[in-house]
Amino acid sequence: MLKLLKTVRFDKIVNILSMGGGRIAQTLLSFITVSILARALGAEQLGIYSILMAIFAYGSHFSDFGLRSIILSEWNNKHYDSKSGVNSYFACRLALSLLVCCIGYLIAAFLYPEYDFELFIVLTSTIFISLQLDWFLIANGRYNLAGWVLAIRPLAYLVGVIVFYQLKFLNLTVLVTLFVFSWLIFSLSTYLYAKGNLPKVSIRLFSFPESQRLLAKGLPLLMVALISQGIQNADLIFIGYRYGAEEAGQYFIANSIIIAGMVFANASSQIALGKMSHYVDDHELLLNKIKSEMRLLLGMACILAVGIYIFSNLFIPLFFGDQYFKAVELISYFLAYFVASYISGFLTSCMIVIGKQKKLMAINILRLSLLIVITISVSQTSNNIGMIALGKGFVEIVTVLLIVKYIFRNQSNKLID
Repeated sequence: MLKLLKTVRFDKIVNILSMGGGRIAQTLLSFITVSILARALGAEQLGIYSILMAIFAYGSHFSDFGLRSIILSEWNNKHYDSKSGVNSYFACRLALSLLVCCIGYLIAAFLYPEYDFELFIVLTSTIFISLQLDWFLIANGRYNLAGWVLAIRPLAYLVGVIVFYQLKFLNLTVLVTLFVFSWLIFSLSTYLYAKGNLPKVSIRLFSFPESQRLLAKGLPLLMVALISQGIQNADLIFIGYRYGAEEAGQYFIANSIIIAGMVFANASSQIALGKMSHYVDDHELLLNKIKSEMRLLLGMACILAVGIYIFSNLFIPLFFGDQYFKAVELISYFLAYFVASYISGFLTSCMIVIGKQKKLMAINILRLSLLIVITISVSQTSNNIGMIALGKGFVEIVTVLLIVKYIFRNQSNKLID
């Protein structure tokens, strides 16, 4: 392990920790907000709120359409036309957001007519999300700022929730309005921090061919995002159905701790999108950079895994209560998934940078299919839900091996199309 860590540079760790620190703050602020909402809304209204947020999550994927990842991965390529690209990017994002709002409202009017207005309000936040510039900060190497600016949105939301909670005027309509307003504040703040360095935005610089190219490249990424959404929560939903709500609660606590520990993995993936595009014209250098980053992430993931194991044994009973004793046992089953996810997230970004979105989509379809098969098989042969978490880790390891094999096969041949 020491030999592994000696091969990496300290500045890389600082970049990842800087972005991860902001994400930790974001997670903490969101946790405080949810604890207030649980008391203010009650179980039924909180359930409705969670449904609205779940629909919003899918709506945000559709409005993004993979375009944020594409512009981030291409921005530092010396052949990239930033003026045409950024104007086409904003035009596509706005059009997709408006489409999501309209379709979402029609779906809600049919399925949840009593909450169609609230859902429409929630989905309008995708308009402000489409205009934000946190990707521009990452592309320009401002990792510390890009990480901490993420805390602005949940902080603004938390302040609004506290104010209206104290006024005893916190209902579902007020809540979704505050949610949208928090995204507006976040979007405006990213423009202030960008300090006018963005290329000129004008409808005259819009390029229809460039928009077509972006949407064509983005479609596979959209599918990957939707599949990833399924990968993140399919096992939990199935456990609730197969084993009951109490078992799902134990699994949820363990899974939440694992996800919290992956903030640095998410940060490294975002950094990779902006940084690896510098090396796409030098195949050998690109492969060496990928190897170097993988060594760093593997070392970091192993150290954090040990920390999470110790933390869970000591603090889960203290923070969540003795009734969650089984969550402590489940943590050990999740560790393989935790370590492998640090590598798979980074490699996913690398596949985007080298333009292999369709191959990535195929791998993720296989990934989801394998997870479903393992989950169902385990449920038929064992009552230990930890085996499902272990199976999830196996799937993640297979994903890493498939992407590594694809990237490093025939190293003499150029990866980029």
